[in-house]
Amino acid sequence: MDDKDIQNKTYDERIFEMQLRALSNLVRVDILKTVSKSAKSVIEISREVGLSQPSSSNQVNTLWGAGFLNKRKEGKHVYYELNKDAFKRFQKRLAEYIKLR
Repeated sequence: MDDKDIQNKTYDERIFEMQLRALSNLVRVDILKTVSKSAKSVIEISREVGLSQPSSSNQVNTLWGAGFLNKRKEGKHVYYELNKDAFKRFQKRLAEYIKLR
């Protein structure tokens, strides 16, 4: 993909590609499962998925950047939870994309 291809993509197409890349890693899918139940800190996420805290933080940032996570700060702690609206939009977009192929 060259610069011209990137420039011709809409914002929605770029977000969709970012989301597909984010879900290509099964650890990140496990993190989504974890935070779909309730909001969790990176420390809690790292315990549940069996990663170090820095690795979990890296994976969480990828998911947050793709729009799949909401975050809220409570004192010194940051909690992440599934952005259900964004995930539903992704599912709809994926279904449309598959139909077009």
